[in-house]
Amino acid sequence: LSAHFPAHTGGILSFIQFQGIQKIIAKYDLLYSHFGKRFKTPKVIQQIASKGLQSPYELDQYFYSNRLEQEE
Repeated sequence: LSAHFPAHTGGILSFIQFQGIQKIIAKYDLLYSHFGKRFKTPKVIQQIASKGLQSPYELDQYFYSNRLEQEE
């Protein structure tokens, strides 16, 4: 779902915050039911939802700190 959300517009995190995490997960679930495992909700999106992060700052900090931990 991150295609067509360039960094200069806030990227995918801005889109998630604008739409709301529950709508994003519902969209992934719908796509998953139609097109299969390619559209399974990413773990980081599920973690963001379980933590109840709402503000763009919280999303940004969680997303990037989590990505850094995965790369190490």
